[in-house]
Amino acid sequence: MILALMPFLKKKMQPFSNRLNTLSKDGISGLNEAAYYIIVAEKKGFPPIEKQSIAHSLQNMWLTATSLGLAFQLISATGMMSKSKPFLKLLGLPEGEYEIDGCLVGIPKNHPEPRADYNVDDFVTWIR
Repeated sequence: MILALMPFLKKKMQPFSNRLNTLSKDGISGLNEAAYYIIVAEKKGFPPIEKQSIAHSLQNMWLTATSLGLAFQLISATGMMSKSKPFLKLLGLPEGEYEIDGCLVGIPKNHPEPRADYNVDDFVTWIR
C-alpha cells in the first residue's frame, strides 16, 4: 500500500522487505538455539525516551554478555511485535503502554577469533 502511494521508497524499503520475507519463511536466526530470549520493556512517557532507555539497557547486556564469553544477538523484530495483541498478552503487558525490544543470549557455537589491538587515537579526534 505504502509503495503504491510513494514509489520512490521502493529502493530504500526493499532490503527491509527482503529481510521480513526471510524471517517469515525461515524464522529468526538463532531463536531456537539460544538459551535465553530476553525482552526489555519500558513504559511510555513524556518526554518519549523509551527507545533510548531500551538501547542503553541492551548495550549494557551486550557488553556484559560478551565479557563473560556469551553470545549476544539483537532481535529487532521484537520491537515490531509491540503492536501484536497476542504477544503483549503473553508478556502480560497492556496494549499501547510499553515500548519493547529484545535479544538472544547463550553459549556461542563458535568463539570469534581474537581481534588485533588498535590505537584509539587512529580512529578518534580529540577536541581540546
